Amino acid sequence: MALDYKNSLSRYRRYLQVSHKQPWVQASLYTVLTLGLVIVLLVSALKPTLITIAGLLGQIKQDQEIEKRLDEKIVVVQKASEELRLVEPRLEIVDRAIPEDVEWSDFVNQIQQTASSSGLLLGSFTLNPNQAAGESESDLASWTFSLSGEGDYAAVKAFMGDLAKMRRLSVIGGVDILKRTEGGVTINVSGAISYLPSNHEEIK
Repeated sequence: MALDYKNSLSRYRRYLQVSHKQPWVQASLYTVLTLGLVIVLLVSALKPTLITIAGLLGQIKQDQEIEKRLDEKIVVVQKASEELRLVEPRLEIVDRAIPEDVEWSDFVNQIQQTASSSGLLLGSFTLNPNQAAGESESDLASWTFSLSGEGDYAAVKAFMGDLAKMRRLSVIGGVDILKRTEGGVTINVSGAISYLPSNHEEIK
């Protein structure tokens, strides 16, 4: 068996030596080597390009995620803008009810017009600074007011109804209605009006 193995190996070596000298073997070897070299060069040349493409794909994915988040924020802003548009007409009512300045002269005019339209004869009417912004839990400042008037019961009732519906918000602290001996009634009203000063400075 050992002799046969050596003979087979010897014959195989001779076959390789003879085959190596054949032109087609040399051509095949050169072809294989050339293909191998081309593959190595292609891989080396394409590697930076492939890395760049992979990076661009990652950047595109990241940009798509950013665009998606921006679209979501745009939807939120559009929704908020629509809600603001719906409530904007009511903001004017709020500004009239609680202005940024005391606007006491406007309040006096409203009281006088309300008394005149209801048939109440306005007697006295006083306004006094009460509480400055920052002295309470809120930023509102307030002025107290007191007034008295005379008239019949229907006039007093109409005056109080109109006072409650005034566009300027007022807090009624007390109402006294006294019957007069000569007829009719006298009404005494005390309360306060509030406002939101823009500078939050103390009223002097």
